[in-house]
Amino acid sequence: MAKIANMIDSITGADEEAQKQKEQFSFLQKMALAKCEEFKSDLEKTALGDKSKIEIGGGRFFKYYSGQHVDIHSQANERIQETINSFFRGSDEDIKNGFQSLISGALETLINTSSIGEDQEDMFFIYPENNAVVRLDVKAYKYTFTKKGIIADCENIFCYTMAKSIIDHTTLKLDELLYFVSDMSGSEGNLEVVENFVDKITSVWKKLQSCDTNTVLHNYQIDCLKSELPQKLMKSKRFLNSANIDNINNLVQHAIPLGWQLTSDSFGRNRLTKIENNGIYETIIENYQESINRAIELVELVTLKDKYSN
Repeated sequence: MAKIANMIDSITGADEEAQKQKEQFSFLQKMALAKCEEFKSDLEKTALGDKSKIEIGGGRFFKYYSGQHVDIHSQANERIQETINSFFRGSDEDIKNGFQSLISGALETLINTSSIGEDQEDMFFIYPENNAVVRLDVKAYKYTFTKKGIIADCENIFCYTMAKSIIDHTTLKLDELLYFVSDMSGSEGNLEVVENFVDKITSVWKKLQSCDTNTVLHNYQIDCLKSELPQKLMKSKRFLNSANIDNINNLVQHAIPLGWQLTSDSFGRNRLTKIENNGIYETIIENYQESINRAIELVELVTLKDKYSN
């Protein structure tokens, strides 16, 4: 299995055959990217769906990842596992490994499909991460050609999109959530993994009872950012000085040049948001110092992450 982008980069020849191969792989890449964008659009529409129905998502996805590959085959999804590992920020290794096993097993079913033409799989997983209950949606697509070499020198094309949302614990009862967790494994062999999830989620759920949904999301984002950043950067110079920011307007003036936007939520509260290629950062800010300081912390950590990743 190889990423399509890597296949294109590896073709360095200038002859007619090399150009033909590069053009064909570029066509496959555009096809896969279009499919991933379609998946993302479908997920966003789902997130904004009928609120009267039982939902097990937070109503808004805040992190995305997509991948495009060719010649994927059974037990050749190591790079997908690496992606899953980077997408999962939990510190409990047993839960983390079990979660990877669940997704890999589900994707393996699609990967093993030998039918010619199109195959697609939509799935979701629920797991505890950084003192929150998170939902991960995965949409995967595979197209198998009748024989190798019809387009480029490959047998199939495989792409997927993953999206995270925080489960709104105020809209679900614990027994409803546990039902979905138990139902998500898809096979009896994953029973032990799901039981571990249930134990962990039950513990996290108890902690959430005294928290509002914005606090849960805010703390989750802070924990994820801290886990991504090296300690030396955490101690580096800050971009904002909280001592000089004592009201929302002052904070917004500092945040807008850093790419943040001020909007209002359905309750008329101030929402500070930054939209990036693979995700969204946001927090509700209210007109008291503690809330402003929390927003400052998020803005500073996101700014550090952006500068570190560049």
